[in-house]
Amino acid sequence: MTVPVAMLVIAGLGLGLGSGDFAGGLALTTVILPGIWVMAGIAVAAFGLFRRAGAVVGWTALVLTIALEVAWEVGLVNDSLFMISPFAHVHYSTLASPGPGTLAGLTVVAAGLAAVGLYGLRRRDLTL
Repeated sequence: MTVPVAMLVIAGLGLGLGSGDFAGGLALTTVILPGIWVMAGIAVAAFGLFRRAGAVVGWTALVLTIALEVAWEVGLVNDSLFMISPFAHVHYSTLASPGPGTLAGLTVVAAGLAAVGLYGLRRRDLTL
């Protein structure tokens, strides 16, 4: 789960280089990390619990989240339905204010999902 961190830090530094505000660029890009970690946690939990079907569950969750975001952006979905998405809580709009509690809560949810997935892997026989 460190690859998204590296990518968003590089993007934030690039944004800061262009605007002259490095702290603002980093804050703008890295605030969505807990949402990304939740999606990765869903994929890990699904793979740990459902074996190969877990990949389908993980990709389906990502596609549904993106579709929900797009539908909300064009006004097809109201705010309360959009709040199902982990990205709604770290969104750049006035809908959410991603404070420390929100970010910590999403990180705890992501860690819990990853723990469930790792527990599911522990139960299985992974030898060839």
